[in-house]
Order: sequence, then structure tokens, then C-alpha cells
Amino acid sequence: MRYLYVVFIVVCPVIFSGCPKTKPNGGEMVTGKGPYYYAADRVHIIGLTSIDADSGSSATISTYVSLHDRFDSSIKGPGVFRFELYEYVPRTGDNRGKRLYSWPEFDLEDAAVNNSYWKDVLRAYKFSLKTRIEADAPGLYILQVTCNSPSGKRLTDIFYLKAEND
Repeated sequence: MRYLYVVFIVVCPVIFSGCPKTKPNGGEMVTGKGPYYYAADRVHIIGLTSIDADSGSSATISTYVSLHDRFDSSIKGPGVFRFELYEYVPRTGDNRGKRLYSWPEFDLEDAAVNNSYWKDVLRAYKFSLKTRIEADAPGLYILQVTCNSPSGKRLTDIFYLKAEND
């Protein structure tokens, strides 16, 4: 009977102590409270993105980018956006060829600057990217956006951009 009491005294604290919520890598899980609960979890270049012909032989890429939280709702939030344009290389694992352009970063962490790029009807940001590619020359390009959020996440998306002659 004594052994039963000893086993009971040893097993009860183990069972009722519980475990803290942890990630598989050992860190603490983010619970439903705090400033980063509704933070950006994914960046997406939406299909309205296109190459627009300017006067002369250059072109402007009108880029529309949306941020989504972990519930896949489109949100407006701070971040630093970087755009890169690559040539398309068929028949490779990574279709990004030579990098053609890399624009300066768009820092949207200030509320006034963030609001100037925001298009509320679309629930997305609009960026105009000047290029020296010929607007009339057909071709396929890859546009990549990288968003660094204040929570430390680095979000990336690519978009296949087709230049066509009219």
C-alpha cells in the first residue's frame, strides 16, 4: 500500500503541472494577444499589375501589392518594400534570370507615407516603378517584391509580367 502512495505522490505533480505552450523549435508560441496578432503574414502582387507605356521608349510598371494577415484578410500595415525585376528564363528550376532592375526601397513605416501609397478601394498599395525597358517589345519578366515587416518577418512574392505589343 505504501508503494501506491509513493507512486501517487510522484505521478500527480507530473500530470497536473502541465506544459507551457511552445513551438516545435523550443520558443514560446504567440498567443492571441499583442501587437503582432493582426500583422502581415503574406504579401501578394495582385493581377492588376502591368507595364504601361510612357512617352518615348521607356515604360512604367504599375504594381499593386496587398498584405494579408494570418486569417488571409487584406490589411494596411507598415513595412519596407523592395522590388526587383528579372528576365524570364524558361526550362530552369528557378525561372529568374539576370536581374534587370532593383529600385530603391519604399519605406512605408510612417503613417503619412503609408497612406499616400494606399488605395482603399482595392485594399492594396500602388507603386509606380520607372524602367528603361521598351514598352512595345514583347517579353516575359519576373517581378519580385520583398516586404520587411516591423515584426521581423520577411515576406516575398513573385509575379510573371508580360510585355505585349498592341
